[in-house]
Amino acid sequence: MNDDWKSYYSNVEMDYKELKIHYPFCNLVILPTVKPEQATIRVVAANKDLIHQANAIETDFLGKYSRELLVEIPINYRESGCKVFGASWVDVRQFKQKDIHFYTDSKKPPYGFELCVGIPESFPLMKNVILENIKTAENILIAYERVMTGASKKLELIAYAHGDKGREQYQNQRKKYITKR
Repeated sequence: MNDDWKSYYSNVEMDYKELKIHYPFCNLVILPTVKPEQATIRVVAANKDLIHQANAIETDFLGKYSRELLVEIPINYRESGCKVFGASWVDVRQFKQKDIHFYTDSKKPPYGFELCVGIPESFPLMKNVILENIKTAENILIAYERVMTGASKKLELIAYAHGDKGREQYQNQRKKYITKR
């Protein structure tokens, strides 16, 4: 195994330890193979405060509006972000195109759609890309669930527009992120 993969696995394990503090219902998978492969995390996007307040168990967040996610962690995740899949229960027809913050053509059964968890320029500035991607995914799941259950008439989600307009919006608001510095 070369140094790039050793560094990758070390970084993933360090970031996972912090993730586990905030999102206790998660499991890191690093396959013990001869050929190095990307790590994945299965996580239920329910933060520790919610779990404590509700005295909840993992299965309380599964079911019709499941918060279960699959996170694929590429070797360059600190620059490119992670692929986060979830929200298989979202009915795309209920939303305007501008309110769809996932890739409708990228479903991964049984998890669901690949969620749009950030602007590419934001990832290199983040202290823990995995944790920030999960926080964003959690907010996405909550917003869509509120609309799908009728608790809200519109999608209440702080999100950037798609494409160049979104990159411009990010540049104007980038002070909000937890950065490495």
